Amino acid sequence: FSNPDRYTTMTEQKKLYQVQGGHSVRAAGKSHRGGTADDIVALAMVDAKRLMDAGVILPVDAVADAADPAAGNGAGEGAIDTWADTILAGNVGEVAEAISGLDADALQLLSETEAAGKNRKGVLEAITAELASGQE
Repeated sequence: FSNPDRYTTMTEQKKLYQVQGGHSVRAAGKSHRGGTADDIVALAMVDAKRLMDAGVILPVDAVADAADPAAGNGAGEGAIDTWADTILAGNVGEVAEAISGLDADALQLLSETEAAGKNRKGVLEAITAELASGQE
């Protein structure tokens, strides 16, 4: 490659961001709206920087006050709980498509959530395969 920095940016892992109220973001063929149950979006930093600068999104870890953002409120009402449940509600093919490019932390959370819930072999294999592809 003539520009190795460009290649690094193109293959960058995605992170989780919360869409702020009054805004919406379209990613992976889906619209994510702030203030709804579907307000968590996975984006690569190259895509997220402009949106963060404009106040449209915030990193999920910056949204949490002092609480652990992965913990939610114990009733599935936390931002990551809702996001994980939304992703895992699909069939194996839908889950595999939705997790493409997610970072290892998000994939680990999805794996733990699936194992504690429906525990579908195909979904767990898709998550494991995505984790492995990110380490290549």
